[in-house]
This record gives sequence, C-alpha cells and structure tokens, in this order.
Amino acid sequence: MGPGFKGPSYHDLREPLLKGVVHDVHEYLFEIKADWKLYGCSIMANGWSNRRNVPIVNFLAYSPRALMRKDFTNGNDLCRPSITRFATHFLSIQCLLKFKKELRQMFTCMKWVESSHGKSKVGKEITAIILQDKYFWPRCEHIVKVSEPLVQVLRLANSEEKPAMGYLYEAMDKEKEAIKTRLKKNRVSQYGPYIRVIDARWDKQLHNPLHAAGCFLNPGIYFRPSFSKQKEVTRGLLSTITRLVPDCDTQDVISGQLEEYKKATGDFGMPLAIRQREKLNPGNNIMFF
Repeated sequence: MGPGFKGPSYHDLREPLLKGVVHDVHEYLFEIKADWKLYGCSIMANGWSNRRNVPIVNFLAYSPRALMRKDFTNGNDLCRPSITRFATHFLSIQCLLKFKKELRQMFTCMKWVESSHGKSKVGKEITAIILQDKYFWPRCEHIVKVSEPLVQVLRLANSEEKPAMGYLYEAMDKEKEAIKTRLKKNRVSQYGPYIRVIDARWDKQLHNPLHAAGCFLNPGIYFRPSFSKQKEVTRGLLSTITRLVPDCDTQDVISGQLEEYKKATGDFGMPLAIRQREKLNPGNNIMFF
C-alpha cells in the first residue's frame, strides 16, 4: 500500500472485515451448492495427526462442476484419492501428465483468463507453472517414472484377491530393477539415491523373514529358472521355522519335507503339482501338496 498506510484496527478485523469475508464465502458456496442438485456431490474424508498426535479429520465436498472437468477433461478429475497418501500423490501427478495438453489449453482460454480465479495471485502463479516453467513437466515425468513400480508393489500389498506374502519379496526386487531400467541401468548416479532409500525402508521397517519364507514356499517363483536367491530365501525360511516351531523333533521333520520340496520329489514332483505351480496361489499350492 505504500508508506503511511494505516492497517485495520482489531475491531475492524474482528467485526466488519471478518463478516464481509464470511459473506463472500457464503455467496460463493451458495453458487457451488446450487449445482449439487444437477451434478451431485461426494463427501470425502482425509485423516491425519498433528505434532501432538491429536487426530484431525478433513471433510471435503466434491462435485464434477468447475471449467476444467466441464470443457477440457471430459468429466475427469486430476485428484484421485487412494488408500495411502503416496498413491494419491502419484495418481494425481499421473493425471496431470495425461491431461497436459488440455490443461495448457484451459489456462489460455478466455473463460479462465477473465475469471476471478485466473485474475487472482494464486491463479496467475499456477498459470505460470503450467505454461512457462520448463522444469515442471519433466519433473512430473521423472516422478511417475520412478514411482510407478513402487505403486505396483503397493497395490500387491493391499490386494485382497490373493495373499501378498508369497509375492512381496520378489516384487521388491523386480521393482528396484524396473527403476534401474527406467533411469538408465548403467548410471548409478541416476538410480542410486532411490535404491538406497528403498533399501533403507525395506531393511528397517518392512523386511521380515516371513517374506523370504513366503517366497520360498511359492513354487511359482522358487522353481522359476530365472530365480537366483534360493540361498537367501532358504535362510529366511529356516529363521522363521526356528522361531515359530521351538520343538527340535518337529523342526527335523519339517527339514526333511523341505528337501523333498526343493528337489521336487515325491508329491512335489507329480505332473499335476508341477502344472499348478504358476496357476494356484501359494496357500492353495501348499494345501494341495
């Protein structure tokens, strides 16, 4: 405002100015709510905790109205809620890339330029990012390139269609190899930082001998010619047996059965059992055997 500007008093902020803002917000909401009768409305909730571990829940009302969905994205939204915050961020960035062309068209159309949002400070900043920031879109592409394999593992872990325990160990290895391939496999400087973060999380928070045991007892993976970690998963299986079965005699019986399994002898070598290795879930395979 320049030198000499006198800011509003405490009374002005608390009474007339605040009431004016509240009135403007109510007017805006009235227009939005009027469209709910036509377009419908979905209620979404997002829960989190603050630094004092006090739970907080945000409730959001979503409607397929506004300029972008109506004229440019054919009713599709850019924000796609998912079970985890990580997946939500990934899906949203993926949608940004999918509708890159449409977004650039929207931010140059007269409806946006002449709208209150387009004239606002925030609107102008967003427009500059979408149209002028030369780093924004390449960064979005890079994030999706790195995150997509991680999301596939996350979907596997959250899937209710089949038990994830027998697949998660191998899935983590495949996910890291996929990231290396996407970021030029011979360039450690490209993929190294991401692999180190993944390994740190896996070793400290996620890895458990049960994952290795599940991989060992998944014949669809264990008997695959390309599988190269038999010793590693065997070590995890033995650790699991030692902890879950304290009786030494029972451990010896299990050890003998495991030798049959590894050599695919006895019932494990029957043609029917071999054919079912890739077709049945690990739990069904084990029950069958």
